[in-house]
Amino acid sequence: MWLQKLGNPDVSVVINSHRREYVRRALASVFDQSLERSAYEVLLVKSYRDAEIESEVRERGGVVLDVERRELGPKLLHGARVSRGRIISFLDDDDEFMPEKLEEVLLAFQRHPSLVYYHNSQEFVDRDGKPISGFRENWRRATEKKGPLRVTRRMGAATVNLLLQMDPQFNLSSIAVDRRVILENTHLYQEIPRMFDMATFQCALASGGLLLLDTKRLTRYRVHENNISVVTRGGYKDFIAQTIAFLEPVVQSYKTINDFSRENVGDGGARFMENRCLEDLLALEILSPRMNSHELVKNVLDYFRVAYPSTFVHQMKMLTLLTLSRLSPSAALSVYSRRHFRLADSGF
Repeated sequence: MWLQKLGNPDVSVVINSHRREYVRRALASVFDQSLERSAYEVLLVKSYRDAEIESEVRERGGVVLDVERRELGPKLLHGARVSRGRIISFLDDDDEFMPEKLEEVLLAFQRHPSLVYYHNSQEFVDRDGKPISGFRENWRRATEKKGPLRVTRRMGAATVNLLLQMDPQFNLSSIAVDRRVILENTHLYQEIPRMFDMATFQCALASGGLLLLDTKRLTRYRVHENNISVVTRGGYKDFIAQTIAFLEPVVQSYKTINDFSRENVGDGGARFMENRCLEDLLALEILSPRMNSHELVKNVLDYFRVAYPSTFVHQMKMLTLLTLSRLSPSAALSVYSRRHFRLADSGF
């Protein structure tokens, strides 16, 4: 049995779990940290019963919290309310922490007394934990080239442009936040079905504290077919239906968070919010049942779905933006392929 100190831990790790395929890997990555075990607590918040997993967590000094609803919001709030650390570090059950993750998080908060939000870069892995390339590579390169970056709510246009390149809210498993940021904005988390990473970023801005975007790769982000944001199954019509089903709650959440941002964050945060989510808004509009599916676009989408499955949704969004322009479909696809792929590799 692991021993815990009598006082409150510095960091609370809140693991959101609604499936069991990878949860043991996530748990192992948390319990095997370089940070002294007494400095952090582990809370597994889940929506299923599994006596074996529950026993393993408790034997290593962790806490098991059961919730009836599978949605992420109730799990995050329940974990935050029960947690005892000043800092909450989130982990999805299909991701993993690097061994030094929590040590780096705690050091960052100790070095910057006003810090309320910490975000790190990621290593992308497949189902078996093997590194993969190509997934969100432009985002990661921008983050690691332009960071570390300190941000406050008093940001100017230059900072907004940097944030749009760095995607500072991507992946809850890459976020650590002052516990008060969550508890002081529970109403927002209760009102949205998706985009909890963006909500956390905006709430941190609203707090008036410091946000640190780090370049260290401290999270293993698992790319697999069950990722909620990666739609790769079925034919073209199935893809359209699945993408619409994914985007509708995203847009609903966007509108709620945007209202919060305009009221509590100011122009900089609101501009970032509006520009970052523009693709989702446009994609949902274009992919409505009224869309006239051009055969050329259909063929290219089919090609990208097979050739670039890990980034397919993002490819679709860019194509959507291009279809809104006055370019012909063939010209738009040419612009797209030149921007994202070497022509020798694109198949055109």
